[in-house]
Amino acid sequence: MTTTTLPGRRSLPCAIPDTPLAAALPGIETCVHCGFCLQACPTYVNLEDENDSPRGRIVLMRSVVEGELPLDDPSVQTHIDRCLGCRACETACPSGVPYGQLLEATRATLRAVRPTPLLGRIVLGVFEKPAVLRVILFASRVIRATGLPSVVARVGGRLGFASAMLAWTRNGLRERDTTLACPARAAPSRCWSGV
Repeated sequence: MTTTTLPGRRSLPCAIPDTPLAAALPGIETCVHCGFCLQACPTYVNLEDENDSPRGRIVLMRSVVEGELPLDDPSVQTHIDRCLGCRACETACPSGVPYGQLLEATRATLRAVRPTPLLGRIVLGVFEKPAVLRVILFASRVIRATGLPSVVARVGGRLGFASAMLAWTRNGLRERDTTLACPARAAPSRCWSGV
């Protein structure tokens, strides 16, 4: 493995030159590992694993840049994937670490080793095209009206989970109409049912 030294405060060796993560090295060097980000991070608060904190992920990013961990290391993939990307840690950071940019650069670099799975590309493609999204949302409303999702939810797995989520949604339009037609202070006899 060849390493290239990148310019920076400490000129860390770089095992992955010409990658988005290597370009984000100044942001990695900004972190002083003070730990103020820990309580702001929902994954750290829930999992209590240092690798699932912004500070721990920055250490993993640095290890990848320096070549201590390979890009295809499962622990790097797991801990980076667990990050919600909420960026709550940025407001808690006294050093001004651009964690959101570091996370995006890391994910872009890891994508070269592990491309987005087919199902993920399909879902992203649907959200990219508003016309296709409208058709799928309409079809989901029709399917929900049949009651079929309640039956399929018992199957389990991804299909069962998605069906359970669909089965538990409500008709928001009907509820909104009722709320608009019947203000909280109006007498029940004066309210339109909205059905």
